[in-house]
Amino acid sequence: MRHPETRRITVVPIHAQDIKRGLLFGILKQAGITPEQLLEALH
Repeated sequence: MRHPETRRITVVPIHAQDIKRGLLFGILKQAGITPEQLLEALH
């Protein structure tokens, strides 16, 4: 996953199951986005 403005890269692991909450928040923090921004992007 690459941030369009900062060009910062965040690795998002592929799992056979759902990822846990802590990992999700860690990914969002590295990406520099909030949970609300993620939900907005998914809609």
